[in-house]
Amino acid sequence: MSEEVPEKEELAAISLNRILVDPTAPATVAHAFIWTRVGHEYVLDVGHYDMVAMREAVNKAKEKKTEEAVDFFVTHRFSLGLDTIKRVTTSMKELREDWERLRERDEKRQEEP
Repeated sequence: MSEEVPEKEELAAISLNRILVDPTAPATVAHAFIWTRVGHEYVLDVGHYDMVAMREAVNKAKEKKTEEAVDFFVTHRFSLGLDTIKRVTTSMKELREDWERLRERDEKRQEEP
């Protein structure tokens, strides 16, 4: 059975109460996001890698030396359906637009005397 994603979606104004399951836990570092598709489902792995090992691997690759694999430590794993993928990508688009506005504002401030 396949899941259909509607072409146009009517949006309802719904407020969400954002509740941290463990409010004492610090935010987790995330350097990378890797996805895999299995049928109509996606698995999104979120995690980090050793920054020193990554820098060394990049430098070796630039020098055309041996290519080394860098460990990617998966800290969170999510199974996502098509509807969730649509919401995630919309949210990431909004994040990028906000980041671009912030970056432009900061560049203008740096140009001012």
